[in-house]
Amino acid sequence: MQKALAEALDRAPMGVAIMRERRILWINERLAGWFDLVRNRILGSLPKAAEDIGLAVLFGEHDRICVTRPAGAIWLQRERALLADGLEACFFMDVTEEVRIEAERGRLQALVNALTTRDPETGVLNRNAVLQALDGHVSRSRRYGNALSVIRVSLQPRHDAALKETALRDIVQEFNSQLRWTDQIGRLDETTFLLVLPETPGTHAESLAARFGRERMPLLGTGAWRIDCAVTSWQKGDDARKLVRRLYSCSNGPKTA
Repeated sequence: MQKALAEALDRAPMGVAIMRERRILWINERLAGWFDLVRNRILGSLPKAAEDIGLAVLFGEHDRICVTRPAGAIWLQRERALLADGLEACFFMDVTEEVRIEAERGRLQALVNALTTRDPETGVLNRNAVLQALDGHVSRSRRYGNALSVIRVSLQPRHDAALKETALRDIVQEFNSQLRWTDQIGRLDETTFLLVLPETPGTHAESLAARFGRERMPLLGTGAWRIDCAVTSWQKGDDARKLVRRLYSCSNGPKTA
């Protein structure tokens, strides 16, 4: 019976090791083959520590293991089982293809995210798209000296106030009603928007920001929220990153009380 069990484990579609206190008593043919080990030579001597025969990588902290071999790297998923007499069985499944698919899925999702330009909740440009648009406007300002202003609009909660579900869409509609067709609006994060205003001097942008702060508060539903606007304009030597960084350093933009 014991011989039949050993033969069955040799034919199993996984690597198997039987251990006691990190000393390997037995491994099946598949596990030996993955590491180019001569199993009979291992099993014909006293039990050896995993480190002694090059299998230490299999018994570390993590159960998802990358093994580098001359024939190429493989990924193994380890499962442990405690046996009688202080023995432990370790089973290793080859999940290389699964890891490859996961990596490819992540790559494709990142590509989709990069190609997507709209925020799904509000319909305005998403963060990547609005920053790319700003970069284009900055390039034109650097080339031709055109005026360019940007407004950061932050919806700031007080205490644990929750924004009404429809408030963001209503606010975006109000933004659009005040902007020209050449202006662009994007969502930087959950409660922050960026308004890009080409051909607009700073004084005009500040007036627009003041109107947002003064007139749009009812859209937020309660006095537990406020609109905080910060304004800056393109200056010689600015790139898009510097322009946005200056926006976030502004602490005295128009606000609602």
